[in-house]
Amino acid sequence: MRGWMDLTASGAAGGGAREDIFKTLTGKKSPGYCVKCHSIDKAGEKALRINWRAKGPASNVRSFTRYRHSPHFSLLDEKGCLSCHRLDPEAKYLEGFKDFNPSAFASNFQPVEKAVCASCHTKNGASDKCLTCHNYHIGEVRYALASAPMHMPKAPGTARK
Repeated sequence: MRGWMDLTASGAAGGGAREDIFKTLTGKKSPGYCVKCHSIDKAGEKALRINWRAKGPASNVRSFTRYRHSPHFSLLDEKGCLSCHRLDPEAKYLEGFKDFNPSAFASNFQPVEKAVCASCHTKNGASDKCLTCHNYHIGEVRYALASAPMHMPKAPGTARK
């Protein structure tokens, strides 16, 4: 599905068959409705691009919490993402998709409350240790640089040059 969406997006703004297929794949009742969460960005005069990766923080910045979706997918019930996420009815979410501008994106999810996580992360359930979800060091992390030169030990029986 992703391949078809990427292929047709590359010419979707130019009209014709690619645009028709792209509209069918991204329609509200289609299997490609993943674009309800992933923005479609303008990538040229006639091309669009699906923004498959969310904008992340700088690589040297660590937030207080860390989370990966993949270990939790098997726990979803019939509500899917709404098993954990709550929608924000006040969000201007759909407006961010009208102009193909990724900087206009506004999430329609409310922050996940600790109680949602704590319903599974208990002493007898999933790990309830603080460091399962929280980073010990937060904020900008400055990596130490080696200040002493690294020397390899000299092999026995060789002269030093």
